[in-house]
Amino acid sequence: MQDVKDITIIGAGPTGLFGAFYAGMRGASCRLIDNLDQLGGQLTALYPEKYIFDVAGFPKVLAKDLVKGMAEQALQWKAPVHLGQKVTGLTRAAENGAPLFTVATDGDDYCSRSVLIAGGIGAFTPRKLPLKHVDRCTAGACTIASLTPRCSRGSACCSWAGATRRSIGP
Repeated sequence: MQDVKDITIIGAGPTGLFGAFYAGMRGASCRLIDNLDQLGGQLTALYPEKYIFDVAGFPKVLAKDLVKGMAEQALQWKAPVHLGQKVTGLTRAAENGAPLFTVATDGDDYCSRSVLIAGGIGAFTPRKLPLKHVDRCTAGACTIASLTPRCSRGSACCSWAGATRRSIGP
C-alpha cells in the first residue's frame, strides 16, 4: 500500500499528463498509473512518428516530441509514475468523514482522496484487418503496427486505425 495522495490519475497519456501538471501547479499531490510501459498513451504506443496538427501553439509537432514536452511539464513536481500496471479495482471508503479511494492494480494498491480516469481506449491490442487472405499476415507478409515509417519503405501500405499495414496481395 502506497501513501495517500490527493489525486490518483489512471492513464498517462496526454490527458493524464495534463492532469498531473495541473495538479502540481495547484499544489495537489498526485500519482499516475498506466497499463502501458511508457508515458504518452496512444501517441507513443501507436504513432510516435506521426505529426499532430491540432495542438494549440504548434502548427505541427511529432507525437513523440509532444509527449516528451508534456511529460517534462507534468513531472516537474515529482509525481510518482507507475507504468505497466493494470487497474483491477476501485473501492470507496471514508477517512475521518472524507472520501478515500483505493485503486487496486496487479502491482499494488494506491489510496487517494480523488480519482481521475484519463484512460483513452485502454490497453492496445492489434486487431486483424477484416480482409480476405488476412491470415497471410502471420507469415510476415505485413506488420501489425509500425512505430516508424521507415520500416515500410518500399512496400505498398495502407493505414487502418492508426497502425500501418503492408498489402497482402489478391
